[in-house]
Amino acid sequence: MAQNNATVMVEGNVVKSERKNGSFTDNDDPSRVVSYDFVEARLVTPEFDAIDVRFPSDGSIPLPERDELVRLVCDARPSGRNLKLTVQKVLPASAPVSSR
Repeated sequence: MAQNNATVMVEGNVVKSERKNGSFTDNDDPSRVVSYDFVEARLVTPEFDAIDVRFPSDGSIPLPERDELVRLVCDARPSGRNLKLTVQKVLPASAPVSSR
C-alpha cells in the first residue's frame, strides 16, 4: 500500500516533550520487529490548537525553548486515522514562507 507524504508548516510553542523508544511486532508480518526512538513534543499554536510532532532523538534537530515562537517544517504521513508529523527543520516564526 502506497503512502502519500506531504510537507506542512506549523507555528507555535513547544510546551512539553518526552522521549519514546521501544519496539513492537508488525501486525502484518509477525516475523518483523519494528523499533522506534524519537522525541514526541506538543506544539500549541497561537489559536491554542495542540499538535503532536516528532523530533529525532539524536539531537540533530534541537528542541526549541518553551517560550520561543517557532515555525516547524514537518513531513506528514498518514498513520491509521491520524497524521504523523516528523520535524525536518525549525525556523523562527517570523521567517518568510518559501517553497522548496
